[in-house]
Amino acid sequence: MNQQGAGRRVLCVMSPSLTTRPVSALLVGPSDELESLLPEELPRDLDRAKTPASAIVRLAAKAYDIVLIDHTSEGELTQEQLAYLRAAQAAARPETRFIVIASNTTSGKVVEALRHGVFAYFSRPFDLDAVRYAIIQALTGSGWPFGIEVLSDDPDFISVRLRCCLETAERMAQFMRELPCGLSDADKSSVSTAFSELLVNAIEHGGKLNSNEWVCVSRVRTKHTILYLIHDPGEGFSRPNLKHAAITNPEDPTAHVEVRASQNMRPGGFGMLMATRLVDEVIYNARGNEVILIKYLEPGTNA
Repeated sequence: MNQQGAGRRVLCVMSPSLTTRPVSALLVGPSDELESLLPEELPRDLDRAKTPASAIVRLAAKAYDIVLIDHTSEGELTQEQLAYLRAAQAAARPETRFIVIASNTTSGKVVEALRHGVFAYFSRPFDLDAVRYAIIQALTGSGWPFGIEVLSDDPDFISVRLRCCLETAERMAQFMRELPCGLSDADKSSVSTAFSELLVNAIEHGGKLNSNEWVCVSRVRTKHTILYLIHDPGEGFSRPNLKHAAITNPEDPTAHVEVRASQNMRPGGFGMLMATRLVDEVIYNARGNEVILIKYLEPGTNA
C-alpha cells in the first residue's frame, strides 16, 4: 500500500444535499473497478466512457459532479493525452471535480495533474478508504474551483501555492505522497506525516484558515535529500511562547493540553514535535513563518 497514513482518516458524514439526490458521475477508462470506489451509501447516476474522446462528448452534453479517470498507460503523459485532458476540462462544468487513478505513476504525471486542476490523484495499489474520502471531499468541498496553483513544474523542483483551508492541505499532502522518492514505505510515511502536520500548522496558524490567503510550498529532490519548504503569510512565532504546543515541553508532551483547553483551542499541538522526530532536520527561519524539512536518502537511491 502506498497511501501511508490514509487509513487513519475518518470519513466525513455526508451532507443532506448529497443524500437527497443522486450524484452524477462519469467513469472514464477500461477498469470495472471505478464503480466500486464510490461510497456505497452515495445515491448515484452513473455514465461510462471507454475512451477520452467519448468522455468529452458526454461532458459536453451533461453536467457531472465528479469524473473518475482510470489511467493505465505506462510512461509519461503524451501530448495527445494532455490534449484530451484539456479538452475534457474545457467541456466540463466549472464545478466538476476530476479524480485520477493511475496504474503507472511518475513525477511528471503528478505534476500535470496538479497543473490541470485535478482534485485528487492516486496510484495503484491504493487505500480504498482514502479514495472514497477524496470523493466525499470533492462532493462536499468549499466551492473554490481548484485551490492549488503550480509555480514551478520541474519534477525535481516543484513549487505551488495553495489556499489556506484544511481541505486543500489534505489534497496537497496526497499529491506529495504520490511523487516517487525512492524511500521505504516506513520512511515515506514518516516524511508524509511530518509534511502534513507542518502544512496544516502553516494554514491554521499562519493563514488563520482564511481561504483568501495563500501558503507557498516547494518540494526539492536532489541526489542526497528530499526537501520541503513551507512559507505561510502569518506574522511568525517565537518558539518559547508556544505554550499550546508539545514541542515547548518535550519531556512532558501532554503539558500543553491544559493550555489549549483554557484558550478554547482544538485538541492537538503535537505537529512540530512529531515532525522533528520523523525527518532528519526541521529548520525555521528567524521570523517563524517559514520552515524546511529535510530527509536524507541512502546512497545510490533512485526515485
